Amino acid sequence: MKLYNSDGSPYCARVRYFIYASTLPIDIVPQDFNDPAFRKINPLKKVPTLELDNGEYARPPPARRPRQAGRQAGSRRTARQLTQLGETSVSRFLPLGAFRRIFESEVILEWAADMFRPPVFRAILPADPVARARSRFVSRIVDLYIGPHTPVLYNRFPEAHVREAVQNIHKYLDLLEGLGPDPLFTPERRPVAGDLAVGAFLLHAELLGQRIGLTPFEGRPKLRAFYDRLLKDPDFAKVKQENIDAFAQARAAAKAAKAAKEAKQAKL
Repeated sequence: MKLYNSDGSPYCARVRYFIYASTLPIDIVPQDFNDPAFRKINPLKKVPTLELDNGEYARPPPARRPRQAGRQAGSRRTARQLTQLGETSVSRFLPLGAFRRIFESEVILEWAADMFRPPVFRAILPADPVARARSRFVSRIVDLYIGPHTPVLYNRFPEAHVREAVQNIHKYLDLLEGLGPDPLFTPERRPVAGDLAVGAFLLHAELLGQRIGLTPFEGRPKLRAFYDRLLKDPDFAKVKQENIDAFAQARAAAKAAKAAKEAKQAKL
């Protein structure tokens, strides 16, 4: 299997943690999602994208049914043959589970939870239905209510836009802080999907938020304690360092591009 990845993405951070916490042989491939060729891999041009070894591994194979009397052998195409026709062609014939690629971080984690069990894969979703729903709820807060405002962390916007985005982010961080009993992971268990959604955002807010006045931990002792516990997990600490390195490389590249542009203008 192969993960198309960007080390600077909080969504990829969640899936890389899943890979590090498992024993699954998944190759992590750097991917520029602005590359036009990437559209052939993911029509949304988004990372993370998980590519399976082949379409037959997307879900456990169904039990074989006895061949009906009178049916001509070979009268139906196999999943492999349909896959070779191209994903657009097979979408009318095959369930989603037969596709070779899985998009969106939360969907990838849910797929992993359905496909694998310990010790191959550390439980990324709680077994208890209420705890599982709680984890999904926390993920939704990050993805649906915080996520739309996060572009201000990475790009320049008008001051009024930034101020409004930061206010909205603070509002939903207060919601997470005020949830009780604490829905975030405790020292007695390992992080689950909801924890990773919050943790990955806090990681980016900590590293990039100062420029825009985003203070994720100010007045939020529960989130501070949660994040500190999360950093004690060596797999998450590794993910954080990868993000630090990615941001440093991006800053260096931007600085070099600016210097090259100024040098070119000076020659005119």
